[in-house]
Amino acid sequence: MSVLVIYLFIEYKREDTNQYLTTGIGLQARRHKTMNFWGFAITDNRRIGKDFKLYEVENNAGEKQQIPLSRVQLENRIDNGGQVVRTQGEYMKLVNKYIFGFETMEAYEDLIKLLIQLRSPKLSKEFRPTAIYDILEAALPPLTDEDLRHLSDTIEHMDQTKQQIEQLEREQEALNKVVKRYHTYNEYQLAEKADYLMESKKRFTKEEKAAQEKIQAASKLESEIATQLVTVLAHAYRALPETAERLPMFSQRIAGNPHAFDIDADLGKLFLHVLAVDWSNDSGDSVAVVPSTTEAVNEMLQHYHIYRDDLLNFVTCANFCAEKTDGSVHPVWKAAAECNTVQNLPLRELVSLDRVYPAKGNDVWIVENSGVCSTLLDYEPAIPIICTNGQFKLPQIDSIYS
Repeated sequence: MSVLVIYLFIEYKREDTNQYLTTGIGLQARRHKTMNFWGFAITDNRRIGKDFKLYEVENNAGEKQQIPLSRVQLENRIDNGGQVVRTQGEYMKLVNKYIFGFETMEAYEDLIKLLIQLRSPKLSKEFRPTAIYDILEAALPPLTDEDLRHLSDTIEHMDQTKQQIEQLEREQEALNKVVKRYHTYNEYQLAEKADYLMESKKRFTKEEKAAQEKIQAASKLESEIATQLVTVLAHAYRALPETAERLPMFSQRIAGNPHAFDIDADLGKLFLHVLAVDWSNDSGDSVAVVPSTTEAVNEMLQHYHIYRDDLLNFVTCANFCAEKTDGSVHPVWKAAAECNTVQNLPLRELVSLDRVYPAKGNDVWIVENSGVCSTLLDYEPAIPIICTNGQFKLPQIDSIYS
């Protein structure tokens, strides 16, 4: 049985983009049979003749022939990249969906009717404006009751709107009278406020003068205090101790106040600056750096034989021997090393020593965590070990240097 399949399609391109859309129809004719129809749309940017074909190539007697796709083959080839429908009504909805976008099919049908009439051959015979006007008028859809209801409501409300305008005009006239009275009231209030402002300005000028006098007096007092501080600092610098002296004793000796050189006091902060400059000069540094941590402050003070806290500042160690300044072995250190006893030694005890060294060998273990230190001593009770308990403290640094 002879079967004829033909395709008609239109390709659309969105302006200024590379987006393509194709719609078309397929017709299948058989002798003595009803013609079959199907419509399709390709929406995934494939283009017929480029990357999409409406036929398959077959060999027939050594020659290649292009065989149009059947509806089923077209559905399989389009797959998810488009849609195939079987009736003209469905195809009309498909075209409206992707091309025209009318909200209702009736509006789309009105457009088609208008295009058919405008493209009628009769127009080519008669170009009178009245004929074209009649055609366009006939193509217009009739007004529905819903369309006319808004117009009817508007006409009915015109009188009511006029009455509202008249009422608003009366209210505006009354409001203008109120505004005029209120303006007069505001002028009175403004004059009263202006008078109060002038009085306030006079008081402010007087108080400002008094404040300036207080500032000058305070400035003079600050200058006197600064002079006193400089005098005390100069005395403290000249009278730095040559042997170990605790900070409260030094403060009492210099300023008559055991808290005068506390590091959180103004005099104490200035004293640290003086020592930092002197220390940088001794070490050859071009820039003086004031210590910011507690241990750094303690180290600098110790350099000048001043100690802030020589009891609570301690080091944890085990299996060390120590020599006093006279060269004799310290008996407590010796006994602790013989018994593998762990010691918490305050700075007070360290400053009186000349040398600290391992009881056995030359290796020294330094650990941060006290638990790790204790565990190591469980396995090796005789190892020389120092525990920093976190950050290094002055006694720990002192013992390591020794």
